[in-house]
Amino acid sequence: AKVTSHWTGEDCMRLSVAALGASVEGDVTIEDTQVVFQVALPPALAFFEPAIAGAIRSNGQKLLTKT
Repeated sequence: AKVTSHWTGEDCMRLSVAALGASVEGDVTIEDTQVVFQVALPPALAFFEPAIAGAIRSNGQKLLTKT
């Protein structure tokens, strides 16, 4: 997979992931109490939206939890 990202502001990052002929664009916004992912899935991947959202939620929570 090819992942590119750049910060568009102090608390906003633009993200692009390309793999297997498909690409996904999204934004990550860091707020005071949460991190918000907004991802635009192409129609061919829309079926996988619940699984992708669950993976982001689960893995994102692990990354944000102090151990």
